[in-house]
Amino acid sequence: HATLANVSDTRDDDGIALYVAGEQAQASIADSTLQGAGGVRVERGANVTVQRSTIVDGGLHIGTLQPLQPEDLPPSRVVLGDTSVTAVPASGAPAAVSVFGANELTVDGGHITGGRAAGVAAMDGAIVHLQRATIRRGDAPAGGAVPGGAVPGGFGPLLDGWYGVDVSDSTVDLAQSIVEAPQLGAAIRAGRGARVTVSGGSLSAPHGNVIETGGGARRFPPPASP
Repeated sequence: HATLANVSDTRDDDGIALYVAGEQAQASIADSTLQGAGGVRVERGANVTVQRSTIVDGGLHIGTLQPLQPEDLPPSRVVLGDTSVTAVPASGAPAAVSVFGANELTVDGGHITGGRAAGVAAMDGAIVHLQRATIRRGDAPAGGAVPGGAVPGGFGPLLDGWYGVDVSDSTVDLAQSIVEAPQLGAAIRAGRGARVTVSGGSLSAPHGNVIETGGGARRFPPPASP
């Protein structure tokens, strides 16, 4: 069990701000800044709570592709309270926040900004609760792939456009949240098997669709484990 408080910078040499893995692994973080191009990574049954903090540069990524996570592992659970998450273009992160597989994220307050293709991506059985969250593209370029035409991990180029919340085969609940999309994309993309509930808040896409439906999962690769 790890407890961090009043931390200003947790960067290490490989660029990962924080890595928590294993069903016995727990971390409680408060009033801190977690910075690194590799972001914060949580997987394999770990539980993490972050309060009144900032995750910058590389975003937050929960879980791995299903074949890489043993079926008998409990889900990873992450709770963010009044915490902001940003993924800058230089990090190459397709989404500022990504949740893969049967893992769960709860957000209560805070801002989610950036990601090359989405603010929040939920795939392959993820459960995401967003309350009082604000999701925007910020200054990150919309859509496209990272330099070289492929996202990290060899999954090929991403589709054009940026989506505030991109959901496939997963469940997302939005309550009293604000989602703003840029010129290309939509506030919410509900792909195959998506279950999305919106109550209160606002969705906006001044130059695109507020909600897009249909189609399979876009190919977001989760970051490789350290």
